[in-house]
Amino acid sequence: MRNSNNLYGESQTESESRSELGQWQTARELIPRCPYPWSVLPAVIEDSFKRLARSCASTPDPLPGFACAMIGATVGRYVSIEMKDGWQEPLIFWVIDINESGGGKTAKMQSLASVFRELQRNEQERARLETIEWETMAPQDRGRPADRSRAYYCTDLTLEGLRADLDGHSTGGILAILAEASSLISGQNEYKNGKGTDRESWLRLYDGHDVRISRASRSMLITGARVSVIGGIQPLIFQQVFGKGDKQFLKDGTIYRGLFTYAPSDHHTLTPETWADADQQVWEDVLKRAFAWVDGQELLHRIHLNEEGQSLFLTWRNDLDRQKFDLPPEIRGFLPKAYGTALRLAAAIDLIHCFHKDQSPRKQMGEEGVQRGIDAAMFYLGQAVDATRLILGVALKINPMKKKIRQAIRDRGTMTATEINEDVFKRNIPAEKIQAALNEMVMNSQLSMTIESTDGRPRTIYVLHEKNELTKKAARADQTHNHYSFNSFNSLPDEIEI
Repeated sequence: MRNSNNLYGESQTESESRSELGQWQTARELIPRCPYPWSVLPAVIEDSFKRLARSCASTPDPLPGFACAMIGATVGRYVSIEMKDGWQEPLIFWVIDINESGGGKTAKMQSLASVFRELQRNEQERARLETIEWETMAPQDRGRPADRSRAYYCTDLTLEGLRADLDGHSTGGILAILAEASSLISGQNEYKNGKGTDRESWLRLYDGHDVRISRASRSMLITGARVSVIGGIQPLIFQQVFGKGDKQFLKDGTIYRGLFTYAPSDHHTLTPETWADADQQVWEDVLKRAFAWVDGQELLHRIHLNEEGQSLFLTWRNDLDRQKFDLPPEIRGFLPKAYGTALRLAAAIDLIHCFHKDQSPRKQMGEEGVQRGIDAAMFYLGQAVDATRLILGVALKINPMKKKIRQAIRDRGTMTATEINEDVFKRNIPAEKIQAALNEMVMNSQLSMTIESTDGRPRTIYVLHEKNELTKKAARADQTHNHYSFNSFNSLPDEIEI
């Protein structure tokens, strides 16, 4: 039976498709895909991370998230951030880099975590030597057995293993370093052949809550855990893992807790450049100072927002939240977690600044610190839009022309279409094709466009859309059909070019 037509002359199926496209276009306008806001980090940390990425012939975008997770695992339960009475956020992060095999995911992650491995080796050796000394004593001379080694990191995720690692842990902070991030999901609910309730426990752990696990033989209580997770995953595996079971991980909220970086397969030139000792030391000093500070703490440290910081946060949160029903249902679920994530990121980034300067963490945060967290959170929301589309079967693909345009504008700062045509493409590509690419990049919020007044004809200037700014959605019932949307497809495409 034929579906009835609406006032646009569309069938119900066509109308639903149009509405879906409109929601995804709104998601892209409201939450654009933008470069990481590197200005939130100290300049020398930015330089260090970018040099590490170049040494691995890879993108640097995952590194700030990894760094925040490491800071969170370092300070553990000793630092939290409070937006207002009753709303505190622990510094717990699940950071996942979606990239093809050979994209340098593991090498840069392992390099950044070298302090954790060094501390773990030293702690294991300390515990081993003390145990040998205790065992060689005469029974009457023995005191209490040597303390078990403190856990700084782990490379697998089971609740039983976590409970053992947290026994007597001074901070509750542990970094899970996963070569294959799919284990964050596949490792859950292995008990009872996948029919257990471990997933609920992991969701509670992310929120900083205690977890009580009941097994057939015993029960376990995990308290004060601050487990941050970093890892990499291939796009196809990510799509399969998070899309299986009728996309249950979209429905139960697991995916909404992740900070994703998703880059399409691309070429990164390998050079002789290395992450030299001086560059590495800049980051390692931050972590070592953080460990030294937390090991000397007796009281928990809570960061409060001052009046200006709280006002900025509330304005951002409310402006974004009131537009959530214009977004696809799959994206709406990210917003409630993004608000808390912005606070967590603001605190972690602020700690990086403080420890970089060899200062103790501050107790109050103002507009500057809150803005850093917002900028970083909006970057991850932009990545989440593309990660979610990947689960739904829409992959990212590099458009060589747009890549050259982005690089040229990044190098120069601003360019006109004529300059791009003449200087970048040497007039070897039709101007109409270049203009169409520019229009699409503006529509997808990759570029911003401004018109400059001159003595003669106004000039249109293009600049990289470096910052995520909330935009009010204009009424456009008629436009969605004819406007550029997902490369002008009438349904969701298989690929999106960037």
